[in-house]
Amino acid sequence: ADNGAWSHSGTHDLWHIDTGRTWNGDAVWYCGDPVTRLYPDDCHAWLDTPAFRVGTDGGLLFRQWIKSEPDSATHFWDGAIVSISTNSGATFTVIEPVGGYPYQITDNPASPFPANQPCFAGTGEGWQTVMLDLAAFAGRDAIIRFEFGSDSYVVDEGWYVANVTPFSSDEPLPAWLSPQGAWG
Repeated sequence: ADNGAWSHSGTHDLWHIDTGRTWNGDAVWYCGDPVTRLYPDDCHAWLDTPAFRVGTDGGLLFRQWIKSEPDSATHFWDGAIVSISTNSGATFTVIEPVGGYPYQITDNPASPFPANQPCFAGTGEGWQTVMLDLAAFAGRDAIIRFEFGSDSYVVDEGWYVANVTPFSSDEPLPAWLSPQGAWG
């Protein structure tokens, strides 16, 4: 996660490497304030992976922990999406994770997302594993974008992203994702 090839930007961009919550003891990416443990109102910030070549039967695994403002059992005021770019970051398209997004964004003009946008959101249920099927992009260079958005009112803890790992049946992991240190 501390590789300089990652980039982040946006309105009220608070993406940073954090140890307030960890994945298996490792620092993770966090979109929120490291002191207050809250994301800001009117946040629309994104985190981009370095570009990587998608291999045959390619995909991407990551871990997430998210706590955002709920509205109902199916809708949240604040949430997150994942997008892909295959043109060096010029444009991004929302990509649906395997199994789909579990929630939708509540209709709200203060949200950076459209009404009923499928999204990640939650009440801090713990770490979850997410898989993206990238087989349709095999042979292309891709950038994955983790995008978090909030409205202008209530805030909560935010979104943590960890252990981002592309995989394929024919290519090794990129150097920026190769495991480091001792493995048991």
